[in-house]
Amino acid sequence: AKPSVSHAQDGPPSPNQEGGMQTYSVELDPVRVTFLTADHGLPSNRVTDIVQSADGFVWISTTRGLARYDGHIIKSFDELEATVVTSLAVTEDAVWAGTELGSLARIDLATDQIAIVIPPLEQPPIIALAAGPEGDVWFARRNNSVAVWQQASQTVQQYPPLDIETRFPIDAS
Repeated sequence: AKPSVSHAQDGPPSPNQEGGMQTYSVELDPVRVTFLTADHGLPSNRVTDIVQSADGFVWISTTRGLARYDGHIIKSFDELEATVVTSLAVTEDAVWAGTELGSLARIDLATDQIAIVIPPLEQPPIIALAAGPEGDVWFARRNNSVAVWQQASQTVQQYPPLDIETRFPIDAS
């Protein structure tokens, strides 16, 4: 529910006496908090990331897979079962999942179909995902490298690992 805003007094808002600031009161509907666990259908109680897609679904990555919650029912995605899903990102038409095995999966929001766009072929783990413009997805790996899945060309542009110690030396003096 949307918060309702009312003025602190009748008529238009007016500056308060102390700082020339306008005063408003905000009334919020009660907040409902729901705790979800493996007993409710999550793949694991160890949650690694949570995002919400434009259609209102809440996507939850765990140390044993991926789940989607609609406010009533949890749906687990068996294709990623027993996979440590480390991070999530949302684009206009998909949810993206990075894994501990280094793979990148795309879940189509219209069909729930999962496509593994980067297979787990001795890749360093993906530790963070971020949606970019035009459906691109940026990701960071544990070896300090960064890459981008370019939606238009359906290819990955890989950038070399950063040498953190050389680029950002720590002065111990």
